[in-house]
This record gives sequence, C-alpha cells and structure tokens, in this order.
Amino acid sequence: MNLSQTITDHSPSNGIILIIISVFLMALQDALFKLVSGHLSLWQVYVLRSLVAVALLGFLTRHLKSTVTGIKSEFLWITLRSSLLVLMFITLYAAVPFIELATIAAGFYVSPLITTLLSALIIKESVNHRQVVGILIGFTGTLLILQPGTDQFSIIMMLPIIAALCYSLTAIITRLKLSCSSSYSLAFAINLALLLTGTVASLIIYSLDLSANTIDFAPFLLTGWQALNPNDWLTVTLLGLLGALIGITLAKAYQIGKPTVIAGFDYSYMIFAILWGYIFFAEVPTLLTLVGMALITISGLIVTRYGKPDTSS
Repeated sequence: MNLSQTITDHSPSNGIILIIISVFLMALQDALFKLVSGHLSLWQVYVLRSLVAVALLGFLTRHLKSTVTGIKSEFLWITLRSSLLVLMFITLYAAVPFIELATIAAGFYVSPLITTLLSALIIKESVNHRQVVGILIGFTGTLLILQPGTDQFSIIMMLPIIAALCYSLTAIITRLKLSCSSSYSLAFAINLALLLTGTVASLIIYSLDLSANTIDFAPFLLTGWQALNPNDWLTVTLLGLLGALIGITLAKAYQIGKPTVIAGFDYSYMIFAILWGYIFFAEVPTLLTLVGMALITISGLIVTRYGKPDTSS
C-alpha cells in the first residue's frame, strides 16, 4: 500500500501507520532544523521550506483529486490554530541550538497532560483519579529532566513546555471547531502562516540592522538571511517536503484513528528524537533524562487510556 492510499483509507490501523510515519518525519525535521541553526536564520528557513511545502501541497491536492476547502468558512479558527502552531514552532526551534533533541522531546511531550487539564477547564471534561495520578507522574518526569534549582537548569529548557502549551491549545481548537476540516486545508494554512511569519520577521530584522552583540544573544532568531551552499539548499528543500507530509499525515492520523490509540503511538517520537540526535550530533541522553522520558510516556498513556471514552469511531 502506498502513502496516498494510506492517507485516503479510513481504516483505524492506518491511523497508527500514519502517526508513526508522522512522528518519524517530525523528529527528522527537528534534527535538520538543529543542523542549520548554527549558520542560517530561522525566518529564512521558514520562508524557503514553506514555499516548497505549499507547492507540494498544491501538487498532492491535484494528484489525489482533493480540494483545499474550509479555509474561508472557518477562517478565524484556522487562523487562530495556525498562529498558535507558528508560536509553537518559534519557541521550540528557539531552543534547538542549545538543548539536546531528547530533552526537547521530553519537554514537548507534556502536551497530553496540559491538554487534559485544559479540557477540564475549557470543555469541562471530568478528570478521574487515574488521570490525576498520570499527571503527577508526568510532572515528576518533567522535574527530573528540567532539574530546577540545580546548575543543570536553564530558562531555555522551559521553551519546549511553552511549545507544548501552544500545541495543546490547538488540539482543543481542532476538537471543538475544526474536527471536520480537510487535513489539506489545515496543512496548507499552517505552511502559509509560516511563510508569512518568516517573510515579515525577515523584513523586520533587515530594517533594524542589529548589532553583532544583539545577534549573538539569539543568532538563530536574530540573524538576517545568509548565503546557502548546495547542502543547505538540499536541507531546506527536504524540510519543505517534510513540512507538507507531516501536516497531512498528522491531521489525518487523528481523524481516522481513535485519539486514545493514536496518542499512545505519538510517543514514539521520543525514540526517533534519540535516534536522530545520536546520528546527527552524537547526543546521548543522561540517565535522568531517560527516566524522565519514561515517566512522561507512562503518564501520557495513563491520561489518554483512562480519559473519556471516544465515541466517534
């Protein structure tokens, strides 16, 4: 079965296939962002990779005889969702040059715990005692990784958690307002938002003419456009392809599979983050990080497994 057949097939097992493909590609994407973060501008990468992603989405839409619909009728909610995802990417990739991929993954994957808490506050879903235990386990795992109050702690380590909050808010919005939207519409919207954000940020940085000392504070965010070598062009093009495919497969995975099942396989991202971190940067997580990741994974599985039963499938 090829990818296009898998994407359009609503078999629940294909939801599992798609989420594994998606998180595998997401971990690779994050590693590639880290790879170029030392000499390119984040906004430059956003503009170039989003151009590739939008072009690919247009091709896939035509090839699969699908349509990018729903953007006009649900403009405000799609805009809010895309804006939150842009903020998620900015905070996540601001941490990439400074933190190991495994640590970023662990911080980001507190999102199911945050989503559960937000669901209780916003949607008024009940949280049972097993979920409370799961949240406490996840909080313990997060503390093991962040190690607040020690020399190992850095405020930058909070950025993946802020990204997780943004991701959780998008999950709530998608569930409440965009559950029937086309996955192509959502993927197109986020890549268009990244393209616009990258363009505006690039123009602002160019107009400010920042000093070298200011740029050194956060070079990936404050550097202007740089010349690309052939390897950079290849990397940016690959990031565009990944951005389009991730946008489609991630949305479709949660549309055709039960959220409690899909969320469990979503945690395989941590395994892939360790893999790519080791391959690209020879990063080896500390024992505390591994224990923390295990606790966060267990807590997420408890929270999703014992949440409100899904009745949509």
